[in-house]
Amino acid sequence: KKNAGNRSEKKINLGAYAGSYGNTLAPPGGNSFSAEISYDLKKRISLLLNYVYTKINSIKNRHLIFYPSILVNSQSEVTGGIRYYLKVDNLKFFLEGLSGAYFINSEDYFGQVTINNSYFGLTIGCGIEFNIVDQLSGLVKTDVSNYINEGSYLGLFGGLKYSL
Repeated sequence: KKNAGNRSEKKINLGAYAGSYGNTLAPPGGNSFSAEISYDLKKRISLLLNYVYTKINSIKNRHLIFYPSILVNSQSEVTGGIRYYLKVDNLKFFLEGLSGAYFINSEDYFGQVTINNSYFGLTIGCGIEFNIVDQLSGLVKTDVSNYINEGSYLGLFGGLKYSL
């Protein structure tokens, strides 16, 4: 007979989230998809590996005669970090911190020049996780990412997390 308490001590979790993510300088941002793998290290601490893809249509002015503006098409990030649960119950409040690589893909207004930039950055966030059924949870969170030398981005996500 398996002990249910031991089974819940260390788990691998898969998450899929959708939401909106955008630069505070160029709102409203874009539509995002996020995938996450987490490992419950302790009852209150999880290690995270996260990927976020955002489709954006925003214009940044360059103020040059022959290169007046660029259209930001997409951004993505691959980050790793820690999630700390403040309360462990059916309704779990958490804080998270991540760092990693952030990528912005852009082109000029006429679609003739493509620009790909990569940055190192940090993300901090908080949220709520709630049990739906035995191994399935809902999750709502907000994140603020800072791309070093690029700016800050605010995200709001919601989705499902499945425990293996």
